[in-house]
Amino acid sequence: MTTEPASVIIIGAGVVGLTLGQALKKQNIPFCIYERDESPFSRGQGWAITLHWALPYLYKMLPASIISRIESIQVDPNNSGENDKGNFLFLNLQTCEIKCKIPPNLRWRISREKMRQALLMGLEDNVKWGKRVVDVKKVEDSEANKVGSTVRVNNPRIKVIFHDGTSTMGLIALGIEGSCSVIRQILRPDAYNMKQLLLRFTGVAITLTPDQIKPLRDLDPLLFQGCHPETGTHLWYSVLETPSTNGTKGKEQELYKAQIFSETDEGRIKNMKRRAQCFASVFRDAVNLIPENSLSMEVKLADWECLDWDNHGGTLTLVGDSAHAMTMYRGEAANHGLLDNPHDLAKGTEESYLANHVTVTRSNAIAANPPFPSAEGPACERNTSSPSVLVRPPRVTYYSNGRARISGATHWAKLVHEFEEARPYAFGLVPEYSDTFRRVKDLKYLYPPRRSRNFPFGDSITGMWSKSLVLQFLPNRATVEMLVENYMNTFERTHRLFHPSTFRAELSKFWDNQEETSDAWLSQLLMMLSLSCQSAPQSAFDGLDDDRTGLAEKCLDAAEATFKRSPFMTYPDVAVVRTLCMMAVAKAMDIVTLDDSGSLWMLMGFIVRLAMSMSLHRDPKWFHGMPAFEAEMRRRIWTTIVFLDLSVAIQSGMSFVISPSDADTSPPSNLDDLGLDEPGRLDPPTQEEIKFTDSTFQIKLAQSFSIVSFVISNMNSAEPGMKYTKVIECDTKIRTLLQEAQLVFAVVPDNGSDPIRSRTALLQQTMFEIFLRRTLLALHQPYALDSQSLLNHQTSHWAVLECSLALLHCQQSLQELLAGRTSIQWFAELFKGDFAFAILYVILGLRRKDFSDNPDGKAGRPAKDTVWAALRACVDILQGQVGRSVYHFKIYMGIMWLVAALEALDSGSSMLDCMERAGKTIIETVQRSRPAPASSTTFPITTDLVDDIFSTSP
Repeated sequence: MTTEPASVIIIGAGVVGLTLGQALKKQNIPFCIYERDESPFSRGQGWAITLHWALPYLYKMLPASIISRIESIQVDPNNSGENDKGNFLFLNLQTCEIKCKIPPNLRWRISREKMRQALLMGLEDNVKWGKRVVDVKKVEDSEANKVGSTVRVNNPRIKVIFHDGTSTMGLIALGIEGSCSVIRQILRPDAYNMKQLLLRFTGVAITLTPDQIKPLRDLDPLLFQGCHPETGTHLWYSVLETPSTNGTKGKEQELYKAQIFSETDEGRIKNMKRRAQCFASVFRDAVNLIPENSLSMEVKLADWECLDWDNHGGTLTLVGDSAHAMTMYRGEAANHGLLDNPHDLAKGTEESYLANHVTVTRSNAIAANPPFPSAEGPACERNTSSPSVLVRPPRVTYYSNGRARISGATHWAKLVHEFEEARPYAFGLVPEYSDTFRRVKDLKYLYPPRRSRNFPFGDSITGMWSKSLVLQFLPNRATVEMLVENYMNTFERTHRLFHPSTFRAELSKFWDNQEETSDAWLSQLLMMLSLSCQSAPQSAFDGLDDDRTGLAEKCLDAAEATFKRSPFMTYPDVAVVRTLCMMAVAKAMDIVTLDDSGSLWMLMGFIVRLAMSMSLHRDPKWFHGMPAFEAEMRRRIWTTIVFLDLSVAIQSGMSFVISPSDADTSPPSNLDDLGLDEPGRLDPPTQEEIKFTDSTFQIKLAQSFSIVSFVISNMNSAEPGMKYTKVIECDTKIRTLLQEAQLVFAVVPDNGSDPIRSRTALLQQTMFEIFLRRTLLALHQPYALDSQSLLNHQTSHWAVLECSLALLHCQQSLQELLAGRTSIQWFAELFKGDFAFAILYVILGLRRKDFSDNPDGKAGRPAKDTVWAALRACVDILQGQVGRSVYHFKIYMGIMWLVAALEALDSGSSMLDCMERAGKTIIETVQRSRPAPASSTTFPITTDLVDDIFSTSP
């Protein structure tokens, strides 16, 4: 007999199984729980458990009524929440000395049996008692078709058979029946047994008066543990009941109940007391109070090594103690079991139910692996008869360990998610690849983070630096002035913030009276020097005590320390804004902490609002009496801020801060810097627009802001959507801007008469093209990722391939310029994320066979061999840069995995073999670029690598 199926079959009605049931009920997902016990009261449910770091997930999963009920059944309500001042102590049982103390945090000490009863509320009809599982089988198609059309499950995939001959079918079955799991035995018949520890442990419940329990509660109101240093005997103590919970409060004799665990051998109570004779009196007296006839229970300490298992195509898996049984410690088994629910099951099962299929990953012995991002939102709508169809680009969502993120269509995680064949390998979900995956992940420890993790808002290292100390970090005057000139010829050409001759005059005054210089001005000088170290020739550091990196880091630290002393919150000025913009550029280049670009979007929000507090977003025409020089500087700075804001939004997949309706600052005037050398002139002369000047690049940028902001705000918004007619209109406008820019930049002579201006024009044109082509990719992505894009939306289909190949060409052209020229490397670093994004599109194009097999190409399609050659050339570039930062490593690692999967598909080779070769290449390349440190010290990386890939911009 087959019972009515449910989408999710939960085997085990313990705390974890019932919690999952409540979560699925909250999401309206059909489920049924099968429990071997005949009733909820067939056997004891243990004593008490401590809920702490899993509490936030319970709040998310459970209805408020259940949360309130669980909170009310704490063993000591008077010592909970804000009133709980206890620590988690590990004590020396001989001296009562504290050997380890975990400070107070939110924790609930809960009766396990009462918690189970609370979780059963509302699930009475969902739990089937007296159902012991004996077998699980895959549902064949013929059997699935017999289920009928009235049941709640389409295409059941798994069948669970019970001891009484009945069975049920569903999409997925979850073994949550504890450490002696039958499902584990089915999945791992060769290694399902628990590993017994060579210890004997006895537990006793003891009733105590307030006077008797006071010495114990003085140590901690709820629980503690300890060990005797000579005998090795362990003791655990915790409160089970208080007068407030057992009904004795206010009566003549108030009573407490506590549990005491200790190691014993035969003759349990007697031996507990014998072993306690060497304890400190507070512990010895408590054990001696145990009556000889007390009911004692032997606790068999055992665990199960979390081995891989076959999850039957994502239809059968283990959860909680079934997956990672562990010995007692701070309730970790219960907390990890509950963590399995919200992270790996409750959310994932919702998506699976909606799609009528599920993929379940294997568990981890310590904690669930962070899930890879999921695409949400409806797929691109198609209508071949109407060009006005509305686009709904998918978003990328992520949640792990309290960190949530959602990104729009411009984020690169969506592209990785498209490559289904590579995804399991890239996220460590293939058991046969686990060793190589772990070795690759561990390479991150070869990249030490810099000291300041909160740049530019500081840490304790730079917090107390005086101005005198900061000034000592400056190199000699000749070096400073040389680096300033280098900055003006590199970074200032792409991110205009200064008027060079005016700053030179200010620098001259600085040497006359350094101590009187404002902190904001000094901070901007130091940031200028730090950035200039990235673009200066190696000869600039000859004869200095510090090399390029050492001087750059010194200037960064000094700039941060000086910036914190400036009144940047209360009295910001243009020096403050300039400093912050240069700090943003430093973050974009990952020269701050070697892995810091993820925080750039947040910093830009601060920069924009600080600038708006100075009314930089309003045109100078509104401020009567403002000098022309000041007005021009404000326009220059605001244009750079808008460019940074839009660029960061594209990279991060997030919205930008500046709304077009909020600002009316006009573009800079089309004039050279020499035209502003007389600050007193009210009307500086301007050149006709076709004339190339120092301001032309910013003018072209400003002309693009309207269309770029429209596209990015739409694609990265909470409710994205654009009709295809509008897509074509935007495409035309952006390509017109590209063509106009080519005409303007083409008028710059390249005959050697002005090499700085020629190189500037080349870099600015490249920068403008990258900016607009990334916008085109964002515009066309929702349609291009549609499986029928070539049939229904050819413009988008080819636009993403054309733009991606153009970006790869930019990368290779820059690489050719880089040969032996450090002064160009800084520029390439600004766009490594854009180039990685383009590489991903090319890989997807090859996977979808969008390129011609004909070596000469056909019908306008590039030849596949040519594209492969370009792709491999880009991989070689990434390989040469992998040692620069953790971020370079992450890009290289991800691209290598995708290329390996692509090669396996293209050649018909084994996917595992190709991935193993890619992993070996990654390991060898990184170890050559970043040799292991001489000491055995590991560097503290605060986040998991897989976590980082999808919590930062590419």
